Amino acid sequence: MLNADRSRGQTGSLVPSFANAKSEEYPNFDAAMVPMPEQPQTENHSMSGTGGDGAAHVEVSDGVPLWRASLRSLVQSTVWQGTILFLIVANTVTLAMEEPNISADIKSFLMWCDWIFLISFTVEAIVSIVAWGFITKEVGYFRSGWNILDFVVVVIGWATIQSSNGLTALRALRVLRPLRSINKVQGMKVIVEALISSLPMLWNATLLLLFFLFCFSILGLQLWNGTYHRRCYMLAANGTRWALDEAQYDQPCGPRGGLAWECVNDTWCLEPGSDEFAKQNMACHNPVPPHICPYRDDVLNFDNIGYSLLVIFKVLSTDDWPEDMHKSQFATAHISWIFFFTLAILGSFFAVNLLLAVVTSNFANESARIRESAEKKSQRKLIKEKKWAWNLWETRAEPGSQAWHKVRGWAKRIVGHSWYDHILLTVTVLNILVLAADYYNAPEELLQAIFIFNTTCTGIFIVDMVLKLVALGLTYFKDPYNTFDFLLVWLSVIQWFVSKNAVVSAFRALRLFRLVQKFPALRVLAATVVNSLESVAYLSLIMLLFIIICSTLGLQVFGTL
Repeated sequence: MLNADRSRGQTGSLVPSFANAKSEEYPNFDAAMVPMPEQPQTENHSMSGTGGDGAAHVEVSDGVPLWRASLRSLVQSTVWQGTILFLIVANTVTLAMEEPNISADIKSFLMWCDWIFLISFTVEAIVSIVAWGFITKEVGYFRSGWNILDFVVVVIGWATIQSSNGLTALRALRVLRPLRSINKVQGMKVIVEALISSLPMLWNATLLLLFFLFCFSILGLQLWNGTYHRRCYMLAANGTRWALDEAQYDQPCGPRGGLAWECVNDTWCLEPGSDEFAKQNMACHNPVPPHICPYRDDVLNFDNIGYSLLVIFKVLSTDDWPEDMHKSQFATAHISWIFFFTLAILGSFFAVNLLLAVVTSNFANESARIRESAEKKSQRKLIKEKKWAWNLWETRAEPGSQAWHKVRGWAKRIVGHSWYDHILLTVTVLNILVLAADYYNAPEELLQAIFIFNTTCTGIFIVDMVLKLVALGLTYFKDPYNTFDFLLVWLSVIQWFVSKNAVVSAFRALRLFRLVQKFPALRVLAATVVNSLESVAYLSLIMLLFIIICSTLGLQVFGTL
């Protein structure tokens, strides 16, 4: 029987008995908090990998020579990857230092740097090829798209090392090498793979967007074809309608009727001095020859389908689109705003966001797939958390702390009551309203009343913090909102001693965020925003790499023009 018990103890079967024993000793014990013993990890000698692209870990089989296994460990080490990343950043910096009128000394220094970087990257490629093989099953060097890109960049570097035609800027593509170690940065892996998997669906969304652009371009072509060519110009001081310098004003005028003077070719300008007249006393310019008055050779018009597409694209990019709307209003009628508002709302807010919706959908699918692949890791983390909970329970359940438990129970009953939250919510709202009552050159009586009320609210928040610390113990800091309240209370206390410090006083406005804790919907929304910050950071890093590559390439190609 003893042997059977020992056997069961090795597989975790004794855990229920242990939990029952704890339940008898401590009636409030929760068996779910008992940590499950981890299964012993068996050593796996099979070989796995992801195409030699810097996977996080590769287990070596008995068929791999020791020297090759050592090389694989080398190229996967943090020191190796960190060194390559440093060389990539340094190479990008030296490429950015090149300029047309560079001195001879700096040009010589940059040339030597090019040789050093190129040799280093070549050695790295050779070592990786030897370690993984060319096209070895599953782990071959050329089975990874990132490795193929690296190899092409090295070849281009050798082909252009002595060239002065700007092709050496292609070596800046090595700045993408951090994406090789994508398995070590889970967030970037999700984003990059989501972007790649989104390409087929992005094609369909792009076709829909192009159809949208084409329809509005045709509509604009029919409405404003040729209307941007008639312009109004400033009048002389005596009110005579004539054209001054054509560069002074380029506002089109159109057939409006009403309080206007009929000008050449059925265009209209309002009477100077009347209640309603053209901006800055505009009048029509007599075009010579008739019907032709170029609009400063501006291509942003609706004269043909190509120009119309440019205008529609500009509106979708929200780049000063009201200017085009105003031109159309002056050229025809004020009702033209309907076209541009409809285009801006449907295009900028819906059609363009279809592309983002596609990427977001694939991002969610990729995240779910990676979460499934990391299930074992999550289980191990859960076991650690249960161990932590058990240790915390043992800390709470010490014999001889009955008096402390009574105090803690009293505090729990207070902070857990519904009226307690209502009181805190009311105090928080009143505190925010009082803070908003302050203004420049406020009377001393108002400032004194605000100070007294703020001090009272701070005292209430201190009592709230103490009660929750007593009721929850160290688990108080497990909730980020409680941690935020803790810091906010201490900032308020510091303000009592440095009341003249405007920076510290400004932190009182953060009390507005206490309302987030009181409303579940706001908590969910705030949690969503916070959880997205990590993905936004990785996406920003990818965008930064793209900007650096394009900027460096533009410097090399167009810097001498």
